[in-house]
Amino acid sequence: MPETLLEAREINTYYGHIHALKGISVKAKRGGLVAIIGANGAGKSTLLKTVMGLVRPSSGRVIYDQEEITLSPTHKIVRHGLSLVLEGRQLFGPLSVRDNLLLGTYNLSRQRRKKDLQESLNRVYSLFTVLKERSDQKAGTLSGGEQQMLAIGRALMSSPSLLLLDEPSLGLAPLFVKEIFRTLDKLNQQGISILLVEQNARLALQISHYGYVLDTGRIAAEGPSGELLEDEKVKSAYLGKKKQRPH
Repeated sequence: MPETLLEAREINTYYGHIHALKGISVKAKRGGLVAIIGANGAGKSTLLKTVMGLVRPSSGRVIYDQEEITLSPTHKIVRHGLSLVLEGRQLFGPLSVRDNLLLGTYNLSRQRRKKDLQESLNRVYSLFTVLKERSDQKAGTLSGGEQQMLAIGRALMSSPSLLLLDEPSLGLAPLFVKEIFRTLDKLNQQGISILLVEQNARLALQISHYGYVLDTGRIAAEGPSGELLEDEKVKSAYLGKKKQRPH
């Protein structure tokens, strides 16, 4: 089985006349956790959306599990085993926690949905016990941290092989940030590959195996996460004051 699960090759993506991604190439290994860090506007979210088919590249290729998905529609990309947690969570506030989770299975076949539904729910509830306790509560009444847990749980309902996350810690209290990162580490240890876009660069590099630094649409640096944590340019530009790793 090939080591590389996802590869984006020489991706160029535009928003109108704005050149958002400028020949970017990234890889995610099977079973790996890759961090994408960089300032606002660097192109991090655009990269995830391009991989998921939400934005079309003008050139380049996206290969997933040896199959090209560059021009595939998003619903087919999900069926390949990718799932994206968007920035802002995008929940349906008036619906219950359980109903929001069930929406994560909408793209599965009827047979698979019926077969795997309870198992998927149990898995999410075991990860996030608060969601089980509040399964009948409206999603819009949850705290920000609980909503982020729900967004991740919904993405897991399709049993992805690769989970893409866009700024999962954004706007959360420190305790929820630690809980989210602990969960991502646990999911990765369970075999789910993860591509993580995150402004909390230190935490992202601490839990990941490999990292890319984006700067105005280009790869400014890449390497094993431990090396990036010690790189003086990366430390100066993105890491700031040292923070403790969550336990």
